[in-house]
Amino acid sequence: MENWRSIISEVAKEKVRGASWCARRIAEAFIALSNSVEYNEDVLCEAIDLALKANPSMASIYNVVTIARKARNREHLMKLMKALLKYMRTAHEKVCSIAAESIMGNLMTISYSSVIECVLHKAKDKVDTVYVLESRPGGEGVLFAKALKDKGFNVKLVFDSTLHYYMSKTDIVIVGADSVGKDACIINKVGTSLLALYAREYGIEFYPVFESYKIHPEKSCYEIELVEREFEIEGYGKIRSVVFDRTPSRYISGLITEHGLIMPSRLGVKQAYEKFMEELKSLVRLD
Repeated sequence: MENWRSIISEVAKEKVRGASWCARRIAEAFIALSNSVEYNEDVLCEAIDLALKANPSMASIYNVVTIARKARNREHLMKLMKALLKYMRTAHEKVCSIAAESIMGNLMTISYSSVIECVLHKAKDKVDTVYVLESRPGGEGVLFAKALKDKGFNVKLVFDSTLHYYMSKTDIVIVGADSVGKDACIINKVGTSLLALYAREYGIEFYPVFESYKIHPEKSCYEIELVEREFEIEGYGKIRSVVFDRTPSRYISGLITEHGLIMPSRLGVKQAYEKFMEELKSLVRLD
C-alpha cells in the first residue's frame, strides 16, 4: 500500500499531468490514509491541509477534500473515496463520448489533457489534423503531440507565437480545464486565454471539455490562486512564471461536461455541479 504522504507529495511536484490525474491521486491518498495505522482526526486534518496546498489552482482537489471532510471514520472515508473514484471513471468516459460527437476536421488544442486525448481517440476517423501548441513554459504540448503522433494522428506541433497563423487553418478549438469557476470562467495552462481570444477573432468555436468535479462551487476564477513555478532559461538563468491563466466565459462557445453541453454561465456550471453531487450521493451516503 502506498504511503498517503508520498502520494500527496507526488501531486505537489507534478508538472505535466492535469486535474483529472491529480484528483484521482488525492482520492487514492485518502484511501491509503484510511488503511493506515496512523489514521485519526488530527492526521486527517493534516492530510486535508497538505492536499489543498498541493495545487491550489485545481478545483478538482478542492472537491475531493470537501468530500473527505464528510468522513465520519476511516471506513466512511474509504467508501467516500472509492465512490468518488468510480464517479470519476464514469464521468471521464461520458464526457469523452459526448465531446467526440461534436468534433471533426482540423482541431487546435494546448498542453497535455487526458480528457482531450480520450476525445481524439474516440473521434479519430473524423479528425484531419490536430494542431498542438508547444505550451511554454513547460512544453507539455510537445509531449502531447508526440503521444498523438505515435498513435497515428496527423499532428502538427506549432510554436505558441505562430498561433494566429495556424488558427486560420482550424475548424474548432477544444481544450481541457484544470478548474472552472462558479462564474463559468476556466483556468487552464497559460496560453489558453490567448487561444480563446484568437478563436473568437476568427469566428471559430472554442470548447473546454471537462468533468463537473472540476467546478469550484464557491469561487470565481479570479478568486482561485494561479500557481507559479521556477524555470531555467538558457543564457539567462532562473525565472518564475505562472503556469495557468484565466479564460472569461465571454470567449467560450459552450462547456462540454459528462452532463452534456452547457452554457458558459453561472447557472450552467451551478446546475452541472449539483448534478455531480446528486449522482455521487446515489453511490454513497455523504452525511
